[in-house]
Amino acid sequence: MAEPHDRKPILTIEQQIEHLKQKGVAFELCSEEEAADYLRDKCNFFKLASYRKLFSKYEGGPRDGRYVDLDFGQLRLLAALDQELRHALLGMTLDIEHFQKVTLLREMEDRRWESASRSERGFRDVLSASHSFGNCIPFRTRIPGCTFRLSCHWESISHSTARFRVAVSA
Repeated sequence: MAEPHDRKPILTIEQQIEHLKQKGVAFELCSEEEAADYLRDKCNFFKLASYRKLFSKYEGGPRDGRYVDLDFGQLRLLAALDQELRHALLGMTLDIEHFQKVTLLREMEDRRWESASRSERGFRDVLSASHSFGNCIPFRTRIPGCTFRLSCHWESISHSTARFRVAVSA
């Protein structure tokens, strides 16, 4: 547990804005009043401030350690993009979960679960057979109007990560 002297002080909204200004964050794309409203009503300071780590800092000279050409409006845009991505991924993961369950149930039905296969070993066999993402998400054929560019037959979720990045970035 951190000692009391290691903890950062709790800052008011005005102090948070002043702290950002001391770090070199400008308020040209977004006024200080708009920033205060945004911090108060839409996004917490720590989440928003974490995006500043993506930007360059001056090294040496009178502006040493301050951010180069960083505006609060840019941080606000990154927070909005992060939220949109989170919402898009949530929908995708819910679809993946749904189709995985459908595949498992279809496998169970297809095997007709005779009394011998109702054992724990039989269930594990069905589960491991359907655990591969190979046939569980045929997006293009089962979802009308879907425009996913991922291949229909994933070898596994870990191998599809690169293809997912390509599909999202395009």
